[in-house]
Amino acid sequence: MQIKSIKLWSSYLQRFKVKLSLWHIAVLALLSMPAHAMAAPSDAEALQGHWRLEQAGAIESDQLKAYDFNSCRLLRTYSLRADGYAIYSSAEGEEGACVPLEPRLSHWRIEGKRLVFYIGDEVLEEAEVVWLDAQRLRLDFVVDLAQSQDGQTPSVWPLKFTTYQILRRANQV
Repeated sequence: MQIKSIKLWSSYLQRFKVKLSLWHIAVLALLSMPAHAMAAPSDAEALQGHWRLEQAGAIESDQLKAYDFNSCRLLRTYSLRADGYAIYSSAEGEEGACVPLEPRLSHWRIEGKRLVFYIGDEVLEEAEVVWLDAQRLRLDFVVDLAQSQDGQTPSVWPLKFTTYQILRRANQV
């Protein structure tokens, strides 16, 4: 009587190799996913919070031309809440004598790369959002004086120009 060798070890290794290669594929698939696809916050979530004006100016020939502001004007803030409400606060006056103005309450939403402030059906402002880093962003506003409702266009300004505001996150929500 001859004893046939049993190849248990080799079949075990073959199954292990199959399982091992499937495991490798799963790990490689997870590692190759882009970082923004793995639980990244939406733009709306990233925008929520309190933002303070750091710099403002005009964009001319793709160059940022900063306005000369006093410390009162730099007190401008935007508070974007998770419930869709936005509060815009600003102050006027000279150095050391800043007078806070009435805060403006509106709603906000994201449309593509644009941040829209609105009340009901009326759009108050809209700006393109450009992220500079995790704590700073730039809002680019296109001002079109040709579409002015009062029909009077000052001759010192071009009919269409772009302004910007650089905002810094003041705190986390």
